[in-house]
Amino acid sequence: MSQTILINPKYERIVRQHGLHEFGRVMQGLGGHTVGRRSRRDIERIEVECDGKPLTLFLKREWRTYLKDRMRNWFEGLGWGTKARREWHVLMAMTEAGLGCAEPVVVAEHCGFRPQGYIVVREIPSVDLLVPYLQQHRALLTVWKRRQLAAHLGREVARLHAAGIDHPDLFSKHVLLSEPEPSDPLPHVYFIDMQRSSTRQCLSFIRRAHDLASLDATTPTRDATNTDRLAFLHSYLSIAFQAWDVDRFVRAIRGRSAKLSGRRKIRQMRAGTPSRALALRESEEPL
Repeated sequence: MSQTILINPKYERIVRQHGLHEFGRVMQGLGGHTVGRRSRRDIERIEVECDGKPLTLFLKREWRTYLKDRMRNWFEGLGWGTKARREWHVLMAMTEAGLGCAEPVVVAEHCGFRPQGYIVVREIPSVDLLVPYLQQHRALLTVWKRRQLAAHLGREVARLHAAGIDHPDLFSKHVLLSEPEPSDPLPHVYFIDMQRSSTRQCLSFIRRAHDLASLDATTPTRDATNTDRLAFLHSYLSIAFQAWDVDRFVRAIRGRSAKLSGRRKIRQMRAGTPSRALALRESEEPL
């Protein structure tokens, strides 16, 4: 059984100091707090020390990988491996492109007939999920500021797609916003849970529309008006626009969004305001 270990050079000292590259030890658990569990995957929040200061990490262990996911990895040149390696590949590409994400620390896997693996990522500090952020800041956001925020989010999603990265789980609970800094009135935008994402030279019309529909379907109308959504789309198209039929693009988004809105899991997302831990736990299986 072959083994693969990839370490982010930025965190190599931390990885080796805390044994995060020791496959058997890590797969047994590091004594952290479990924030998500499925039959095939679980997520553990762990604290380590870095230069005398605490550092929070998330360990995502993968016990089994669906055959379809292994085949997809193989066809896309990622080997007969786990979704952990796919997420590592996507997060490294996002980091290089300057996109907001959870920084990858280390990934390891045992490849074979039933590969297992894990990825460790750094926690994104001082952020909130998109919908709770909008609700908490509702009283402070004037109409103009809300439009600015929608346009800002549209640009960030466009940048994600421009880097060749699709996000089939681009739900509102997978978009995090930081508190604005004094030097910048707009929050930083981060995208999480990239285990089903991929990197391509160019994203198709349909992939882009499906990603945007997922975000539209999971953002309640009480928190984002039609005008807000229009500002988002105009901003997105100002960066991502190609030789498309814009009306057809909008119809594709609306059609997909309406289809998703009929699914129970999507209705639950729209109705609730999940915590970050719940968002992690619910994201482990595709719709």
